[in-house]
Amino acid sequence: MNTRNRGITVIGVDIGATHIRSGRISPTGEADLLKKENLRQTCRTPDDVTRSVIRAIDDLLRENEAGQAAAIGIAAAGPLDLSSGAIVQSPNMSFERIEITCPLRETFGLPVYLLNDCAAGALAEVVFGPLKGTGDLVYITMSSGIGAGVIAGGRLIAGTTGNAAEVGHMCVDSTYALPCGCGGSGHWEAYASGTGIPAFFRRWREMHLPGRIRHEHPSSAPEVFKAIREHMDFSGFAGALAAVNGRGLSNVIAAYEPEHIVFDGPLIREHADLLLGPMLERTDRYLPLPQVSISSLEGYAPLLGAGAYALEKED
Repeated sequence: MNTRNRGITVIGVDIGATHIRSGRISPTGEADLLKKENLRQTCRTPDDVTRSVIRAIDDLLRENEAGQAAAIGIAAAGPLDLSSGAIVQSPNMSFERIEITCPLRETFGLPVYLLNDCAAGALAEVVFGPLKGTGDLVYITMSSGIGAGVIAGGRLIAGTTGNAAEVGHMCVDSTYALPCGCGGSGHWEAYASGTGIPAFFRRWREMHLPGRIRHEHPSSAPEVFKAIREHMDFSGFAGALAAVNGRGLSNVIAAYEPEHIVFDGPLIREHADLLLGPMLERTDRYLPLPQVSISSLEGYAPLLGAGAYALEKED
């Protein structure tokens, strides 16, 4: 990205499954006026989500000199309908359709640019991160869902409708046949996301430890990881999870053959010892293993990438 006017700033917004983050982004990747709102506590309808985004942007534009922002960049968990500027049928959000770009343009009179949150994360890594300038990179988030953004040959891969690299919906298992939020079965996200891990753990216990363990089933991924650390009986589940993650990562490498893979998301940032190393041990070596790291952007990659995308469009 070669932004000629280094004095301009943009507003970046990251709409995830659980939170909205917003901030002012400069061409050098500096983010300030950062805000975060819990969607599950404040949004009961699709219009609530749209209004929350509008309110966050309005607050930013009112602070200091942010009103000089040249554009608005939105990173959102998909699937997306870029032709109409909406989030549609996201398996990790309980709304069929959330209008984004049209209401924002009408409210603020600024250009609004929408892209997938993982695509934004990938863009941030090569524009603002330590891998700046890398031509072939895959960014994978392990959060409420699992998704990816791909830079290939120095270009962001978007796909026909902006939903390329939905790697969380690659098939990784047929033994446990867990249902995915998208309606499919055996998908990576159904096993190894924040919402999938507790369901996978329950199924694994039912199949391998029926009636032997009297502990209650953990209801969250952190509780599952705590149980693994505290009970040797559950070490087998750690292996099963590593096998699933290894298959998912193998699929990504076979599909894109990147130079770098960057992981992000609270799951892997906070539990790398249980996830990253074991996953790499179970990854196929049909193709060479790329360089693998955890994002250094502290969870702000999608937000920064939304800003980078808007800056690029305004260049």
